[in-house]
Amino acid sequence: MKWEKQLTLWMEKDADIMEALRVLQQLNLREGAIAAGFVRNYVWDQLHGYPTRTPLNDVDVIYYDPETRTEEQDQSYERELMKRMPQYQWQVRNQARMHLRNQHTPYRSISDAMMRWPETATAVAVRLNAQHRLEVIAPFGLDDLFGLIVRRGPQFEDVDYFIQRIEQKNWRYLWPKLDLITSASEAHSQSERTIHIRLLKGSDVEAFAELRLEGLRLYPEYFGESLEEAHKSPMEKMRAKLTSTSDRFVLGAWSEKNELVGMIGFYRESGAKFRHKGVLWGMYVTPSHQGLGIGKALLQAAIAQVNKIQGVEKVQLSVVTSNLPAKRLYQQYGFEGYGLEKNAFKWNDQYWDEELMFLQISS
Repeated sequence: MKWEKQLTLWMEKDADIMEALRVLQQLNLREGAIAAGFVRNYVWDQLHGYPTRTPLNDVDVIYYDPETRTEEQDQSYERELMKRMPQYQWQVRNQARMHLRNQHTPYRSISDAMMRWPETATAVAVRLNAQHRLEVIAPFGLDDLFGLIVRRGPQFEDVDYFIQRIEQKNWRYLWPKLDLITSASEAHSQSERTIHIRLLKGSDVEAFAELRLEGLRLYPEYFGESLEEAHKSPMEKMRAKLTSTSDRFVLGAWSEKNELVGMIGFYRESGAKFRHKGVLWGMYVTPSHQGLGIGKALLQAAIAQVNKIQGVEKVQLSVVTSNLPAKRLYQQYGFEGYGLEKNAFKWNDQYWDEELMFLQISS
């Protein structure tokens, strides 16, 4: 009960959440509730101490009406909710018909339906009761949700889908404190993703160039260098970046298939009055391996490597303000903001701001 009280306390103080619940209540849906990521993400944000909510792809509304089980009816409710709260992308599903899609026996209620969902922490819903107080529906309880545990639901049998879903959603990137609990067979599947981190060297230049260009192509707003500039950069110049010295290095994360899937670089300031500082640059993990803790491992390894360099007292970096997962990762490891550069980048007639951050290595 303590977690239910905590969830109620948090949500009843959030004006946006309460407004969404009031709007839903006005539709008078049978067992109507807002579920899944709306609740799960909110709790994980709170437990990570995030000052703002992680953006939602959609708001999941579930209800149970065995008499009207058409997709058109769900869509009509979505349109009505969009009229009342257009800031959300509403998705409404009558759980009385979802067993057909999932090839299950008919569900008896929204709680029964949620027991078939992929994760225990996702099987949570909230609604307002007749007294306009928050009511929580959680068939597996709230221990996993508040314990930051991602565990496969006991009635969800597709292990491969469960693992792929977690990877695709990048949960462990967005919320680094999450703990994935797997069975022995699931752990075997995960073992195929063992990562080895080491210093890159000149012979790694082709893999480095390929990964760097991929990052610039997919996320141009996150890097100061443009894709066109990188294409023009001579291979020997890139090779020189990979020559580790006492003042600079590049770390790479390699998969078991010997593919470079992530990287991070460091260089020490050269001026006599600036030798106590260094800069981290180029942090990137390929999309297929995001959400697996590789960025976290790279950052840990980079900080450990910097600690070996005598005289470096402070590490600096910059991060585009819209790159919330990266910013949160840096904050988790002690980086603090010390400034904001407005309009730091201009690309395709759009401006991007950068937050300047630092980590004190020694006093």
